Amino acid sequence: MLITDLPSLRGPSIYIASDYAGEVKNDQYSVYSFLFCDLANSKSYFQDVSSLRRNSSLGYRRMNFKNLNDKIRLSHIENFLTAAGQIEGVLLNLVLNKSIIPILDESSYPDRWHDIFDLKGNWKDKVFTRMVRIVHFVSVLMGGLLKEGQNAYWISDDDNIFSNPDFNKDVGNIIGRLTSFYLKQRPGELGLGTTAIDEGDLIEEDLTGICDLVAGTLAELIPYYSTLPQWNKGDQKTFFYDQLREKTQIIGYWLSQPNAALMRKTFIFEPHEESFKMRILNLERPKLDYFKWS
Repeated sequence: MLITDLPSLRGPSIYIASDYAGEVKNDQYSVYSFLFCDLANSKSYFQDVSSLRRNSSLGYRRMNFKNLNDKIRLSHIENFLTAAGQIEGVLLNLVLNKSIIPILDESSYPDRWHDIFDLKGNWKDKVFTRMVRIVHFVSVLMGGLLKEGQNAYWISDDDNIFSNPDFNKDVGNIIGRLTSFYLKQRPGELGLGTTAIDEGDLIEEDLTGICDLVAGTLAELIPYYSTLPQWNKGDQKTFFYDQLREKTQIIGYWLSQPNAALMRKTFIFEPHEESFKMRILNLERPKLDYFKWS
């Protein structure tokens, strides 16, 4: 994918939502999902998701991958994702094989950063390293997608990297310094928050919920694909429904749909010799005759 393939985020303010999966000890992959939403040009999404919540049994139930075992949430997931497809923006998913993470994070430990950033929090190495990785991803993506003068507001899942006020200050300090490095254009206002700031209208919850649904799906989908002979034969993949749960199939199918306002791209990083290689996951849309739930 070339930089010219990315959508143009034209509005004055951009919401950046994010969520993550694959943090369980035995998981082979870590997944990071980032949604860039052009607020001014995504009115159809906000209207439709608001209407869905008002006029159905979904109500104010939060949409996330774990809770899709609830029948009411599952019954509305396709309508929720159809609304999400109208977002003017881009959904970028980064999937990292955990065997390459030490290569990426060799210098990201807090004792090496403490004096540079005047850290306030009592960070454990693992949590701090994960935070730096996420902040780097956000900063690089902002550098590639934002335009001169645009406001950007990063809303993350209420994660352990935001678990107390000192952590929040440290994250804000580090992303402020890193964005000044990666952003070549002058930004407008930059803001940082978590879903804890949601005022009850679920705007922030729903945007991060899209990331949660996708990250959870990829954390289940990629390990399954990686066991198949087809995995090393090229980028094009197809669905193998017999082993995938219904919710994984629904969201995976949505990820495969082209020609929507919301661009969806997934990049997978795998070990290669003493470094790593990147591949793009291209989900092939199945024929409807074969698209069935397990």
